[in-house]
Amino acid sequence: MLIRTYLPVSFRRRPDRSASPYTPGNDPQGERSDSSGLSLKTLDPGLHRDDGKRTSRGLRWLPVRAAVRGIIRLLLVGLCLHAGSVNAQADKRPGFRIGSSQLTFGGYASVVYARPEGGGASASLRDLSLFTTWDSGASWRAFSELEIGDAFSVDNDSAGFSDIEFDVERLYLDWLADSHFNVRLGKYLAPVGRWNQVHADPLVWTVSRPLVTLAAFPQHNTGMMLYGDVDVGAHWLEYQAYADYSDTLEPRSDRDSGTSADATRVPTLQSQNGAGLRLVAHLDADQLQLGLSATNFRASDLKGRQSLLGIDVFWSPGSVEISGEAYRRFDTGRVRKPWGDFIQLVFPLADRWFGVARREDYADADTNDVTRLGSLGIAWRPTARQVLKLEYRFGRHNRNVAPDAALVSAALLF
Repeated sequence: MLIRTYLPVSFRRRPDRSASPYTPGNDPQGERSDSSGLSLKTLDPGLHRDDGKRTSRGLRWLPVRAAVRGIIRLLLVGLCLHAGSVNAQADKRPGFRIGSSQLTFGGYASVVYARPEGGGASASLRDLSLFTTWDSGASWRAFSELEIGDAFSVDNDSAGFSDIEFDVERLYLDWLADSHFNVRLGKYLAPVGRWNQVHADPLVWTVSRPLVTLAAFPQHNTGMMLYGDVDVGAHWLEYQAYADYSDTLEPRSDRDSGTSADATRVPTLQSQNGAGLRLVAHLDADQLQLGLSATNFRASDLKGRQSLLGIDVFWSPGSVEISGEAYRRFDTGRVRKPWGDFIQLVFPLADRWFGVARREDYADADTNDVTRLGSLGIAWRPTARQVLKLEYRFGRHNRNVAPDAALVSAALLF
């Protein structure tokens, strides 16, 4: 069976205004392409918070291996039970509609185990996200995503609950004219490349995220976006044009940029204001997608305005999938760090089992060294909404950014 069968979201279906917001691949951003919450932001605020907010409840007697096994076993049991109930209708849309109301609730959860080289093992309930969708059945649709990050973590020394806080990841209202023109108002994932718009743990092939997609640009915008598609002969062109007013509409978050659950340590940006455009050409019966992203923005902790150019590709010939992205950030005409790129290959191993290989380059703002990373992994997808992933990450000049590590995650979209 082709890999596409297991992809809950790929930008390969044209927007369908009549479709449910939970239909995979409806719209380039949000409910209509990310299935009303399928294109989620995977937040990695970290197991080891630098701001001292993490609290331990003193469970130092709990061995880390037993705790890790227990956490992952619980989610795996959930995966298997849910897979068994869904196999007969594997394409059933996620979410729970309340009677005949216009409200649908859903979400996803993931646990991550990391054992970095030279460090201790740790595990975390990395993400617990809750979605609410309101659909008028005509031209209006609203969506919200609330997330609790790192609600529970365990390492060699202790286990306990962190200070639990809800973060508003997305909150917006859509006016849906037709497939050619739609308007979005609110907070949404920045339409830069593919990964940033679809990178929740249940929806991607690896535990870790490419570094450049974390550090090169702000991951959220708050403002207005126009999106849709244009017919070009036998092909079609998807567009997203947006204006960001985050400094006016949204107060600055206190979330830190410390060590994430997968032992990655890169600074992230918070947008103040900006504007941008993303174009995606859908070619060869939509087996080939070529994307271009351009944005100009001002962000916290950066001096002056920044311009960024990016390209991305998604190619699915037969039973394999090849994807990649590359970004360069400029300031007054000069290349500014960070910059980076990655290319990823996914191929079938057996029924519902897939191999994954990725190579990436990344240069941050504090060093002249270029970090080069490789990742090899295996993913088991009993259905499109559950996944168990094993990954080994290795590289050069990567100790302080993304150290060599063995990574495991189990995730469920509900």
